[in-house]
Amino acid sequence: MDKDSIIETTTKKDSEEPIYNESTKDELDNKENSEMEKYVNMINVFIMYYQQLYKKKESMFENVDMKNDISTNRQMELLYEYVKEYNDNQKMNPELADIYDIDDINQDEYEILYLLLINDTITKISPCMLSLLYYISDMENWQTINWKITTITKNT
Repeated sequence: MDKDSIIETTTKKDSEEPIYNESTKDELDNKENSEMEKYVNMINVFIMYYQQLYKKKESMFENVDMKNDISTNRQMELLYEYVKEYNDNQKMNPELADIYDIDDINQDEYEILYLLLINDTITKISPCMLSLLYYISDMENWQTINWKITTITKNT
């Protein structure tokens, strides 16, 4: 290889567009922001659910001792239970974290089911609370529609 071809090759390589350019960075930032927004919405839906369930208006950090790293409250513990339930269900059988129409699930097969009611009509059912919370948070009008989640358990 002569000196001129080495210089030409180097120049061509250096002038190529980088794989990770500004538009790619913006796309990734937008995707991350969108994902983060979904999780924030899901937390907000959970807070609304909690307030409906206990008929209390509390912040997520109510009665949490900020000076104590392991301090928690009832609301945080309940959210933790739902996250654990979701993870356990995913490990056992991913269908246990799915959401179903009321006619598409055999209710006798489950120990616990969560029903989503919109305007007092059952619209979805799931063996996993977190799945329903996420489903609601994905609705554009979740803050203004009349929704609630109720639990049914199998009598054994």
